[in-house]
Amino acid sequence: MKVLQIIPFYKIFKKDTLSYFSTKDVPVGSIVTITIRNKDVKGLVVSANDTSDEKSEIKNQTFTLKKIKGVQKNTILEPEVIQSAKDLADYFATSAGAIISSIVPKFTLNNLDKIEHVKIEENSFDDSRASEKYVIQESEPERYSNYKRLTREEFAKKKSVLFICPTKEDVRFAYEKMSKGIAENTFIFHSGITQKELLKTWNEVIKNKKPTLIITTPTYMSVPRKDIGSIVVEREGSRAYRSIQAPYIDYRVFAEKYAKNKNIRFFLGDLVLRLETLVRLEDQEFHEFIPAKYRTLTTAKTKLVDMSDREFIEGEKFVILSSDMKKMIRVAHEENENTFLFTSRRGLSPTIVCIDCGTIVSCNNCSAPMVLHGKEPTEKHNTFLCHRCGEKRCAGELCKKCNGWRLKTLGIGSQLIEQEIKKEFPDMKVFVLDGDNAKTSKQAHAIVEEFNANPGSLIIGTEMALLYLRDEIDNVGIVSIDSMFSNPDFNINERIINTISHTKSKATKRFMVQTRKADESIFKYIISGNLAEFLRIELDDRKKYNYPPYSILVKIIIKGTEAGVERELTTLRDFLKEYEFSEYPIIRESTKTKITKGVLLRFKRKDWPKKDLVEKLKLLPIYYKIVVNTENIF
Repeated sequence: MKVLQIIPFYKIFKKDTLSYFSTKDVPVGSIVTITIRNKDVKGLVVSANDTSDEKSEIKNQTFTLKKIKGVQKNTILEPEVIQSAKDLADYFATSAGAIISSIVPKFTLNNLDKIEHVKIEENSFDDSRASEKYVIQESEPERYSNYKRLTREEFAKKKSVLFICPTKEDVRFAYEKMSKGIAENTFIFHSGITQKELLKTWNEVIKNKKPTLIITTPTYMSVPRKDIGSIVVEREGSRAYRSIQAPYIDYRVFAEKYAKNKNIRFFLGDLVLRLETLVRLEDQEFHEFIPAKYRTLTTAKTKLVDMSDREFIEGEKFVILSSDMKKMIRVAHEENENTFLFTSRRGLSPTIVCIDCGTIVSCNNCSAPMVLHGKEPTEKHNTFLCHRCGEKRCAGELCKKCNGWRLKTLGIGSQLIEQEIKKEFPDMKVFVLDGDNAKTSKQAHAIVEEFNANPGSLIIGTEMALLYLRDEIDNVGIVSIDSMFSNPDFNINERIINTISHTKSKATKRFMVQTRKADESIFKYIISGNLAEFLRIELDDRKKYNYPPYSILVKIIIKGTEAGVERELTTLRDFLKEYEFSEYPIIRESTKTKITKGVLLRFKRKDWPKKDLVEKLKLLPIYYKIVVNTENIF
């Protein structure tokens, strides 16, 4: 009989290995089926010893060894994947198995008997060796030009390229840009493809003897190809690279470690790289593949409109479009040019407040601010809609606190802009691309196709629209972005500059921003195109207050009843008494019946991970949400 040490592929499990037994020989590296909490789970055998060698330890155990349920000797995991997961388990305060379960797609584990056999070779890992690491900070066309160049270089060396994108829309766009001439050796993976087709493509990648270009979202990056010569992380500033479920890992960090363990080139690319990446470039952890651009170059004539000027204050009337914005739209329509108007919120107005008592109209279920939406064809009145949980109410209600009727709308949503455009330009073809009008990718693509097919038309969109509007547009205007400044997180300026830069990059003739916060320095840098100055000042502030990228923030979130959360915090204070941390409420995640509290620990980047703290964090119950190197506090 053999005692097996197994890494379980279980996302919420923080223990590195579990012990099971088998009556038969099971080779190290085999994938087996085990039972955890009455659930069948796959796992990786990392050691196998005779029971005679483990007799004393077995006697001292307080539990009974369970038998494995099945064995699959056709492992699909390269040593570099396993080693990368082990390397990062402490960094993310989780287990190697939890990381592997996030990197290895379920369809492969569920179809091990149908996966092409992969010859897995042992690899010796030298932690001192370093792969070459590069950044590309350039416009989208220039970035893809360089991506194609490095792909040709790798193909010439008989090497493959792993090209990672944050979303399935980015995968589709990358395939369109990069597959020309090499389509038969280009393969894509994303969640929009059926399991059957994914399995077929996975096997084709394994069988293909020629160098391949693999374009994928992060969760498919473990496809086993020994000949990969470069790993590229495109749009590296995207928040989609952070997992939103346990374990809360950053796929960019895994990709970098994976490249190091394979000893191959690693690339990060974006229009505006993260501040963290730019600091690492400055510290020579990365090198420039091409000279990084710190100026947003565009042929578009750029203008900032200060909406706080008296010209735009008409008594109590809220002016949505400035005279300059109207003129830009009118000229574009007359000259048969297309226009894109950006807003940071959907609906009519993102905030409704009672003038009499100041109470914000909020959701009855989750306390999030309600957003005013226009009436549907089947409805008689406008509605209040919660964008978090979906609660919908008639907008004719009175204030819940003072019973007042003077509810005022604040902010500008996509629906409100649409109403204003149709009133000002009744003969113009108008499209709206947001979460209300395009609930699927197919619907979004249909809207964009119709917009492009109608010269002189106008499209209104939120951040989501930037994923689908890939072609250049004659005229681009930002109608409303001021609401983003109210976000209290430390990285909000970085997010705003990134959003505005990507929006501006679409414009070829005219680019206009209207704001009631014209004194914000961000707008000065956007208008001048001088990103270097913004980055310098922002980094100075981050350094002064010891925020990332000069520190690692570890966030622990506890949610429950007020009494329950306080009990947990009391226990946690004693459990972590040797560490300094701050506690704070997280209002936006609280509800009518439950509150949410955050606990924040801060460490110097060079001091993380702290082994003793990581071991403690791994002992916390699964209902504690632990996010290492968090990109937001609230």
